Amino acid sequence: MSELSFFSESDMIVTKDGTKRISSEYPIWYNRQMLDELSEDIRMAEFDIKSGRVKDSQLGQAKDKLSKMRDRMSEIDNSMPKLDAKEIDKIAKVRKELGKSISSKMYSRSDMKKGLADSHEEARRMISPSIDLPPEALEIAKMCNVNTKDGKISRTEAEKIWKITGRYLDEGSNTESLRKD
Repeated sequence: MSELSFFSESDMIVTKDGTKRISSEYPIWYNRQMLDELSEDIRMAEFDIKSGRVKDSQLGQAKDKLSKMRDRMSEIDNSMPKLDAKEIDKIAKVRKELGKSISSKMYSRSDMKKGLADSHEEARRMISPSIDLPPEALEIAKMCNVNTKDGKISRTEAEKIWKITGRYLDEGSNTESLRKD
């Protein structure tokens, strides 16, 4: 499983020295709004061509643009890794454990409302590597392009893993749902 990644060629750029590196924080398939907009653009372009709204002089360009949008959508659809049931169960288990760790590192809603949450402590919790990862979670962190420091990650990095795996599993990805009342 460690050779798998939630990121694909679609998420990479070529640097000046010719190496490829991931260019975004989250995989391209993570952004549902962008996918919905692209799907709607494809639908509208198809309708415009079929209904004759496109002038004959611009028909070639419209078909070419539609083809490029379809190719882009196909590329994004194919960029999502295909995992078997065992790997999906492993991801779900790690996500659940990570959710508990994230929750324990968050101030409760009532503490925040009462003004008892220390902003400096909150910032430290967000950036300091304080969440231990078991070996199977280390693999998933690597899949999410999260680097560990001595087997630990920060809360923000844990949230990134939790969000990506949640979106992959088609579950909620708002970390505020982990905050205790």
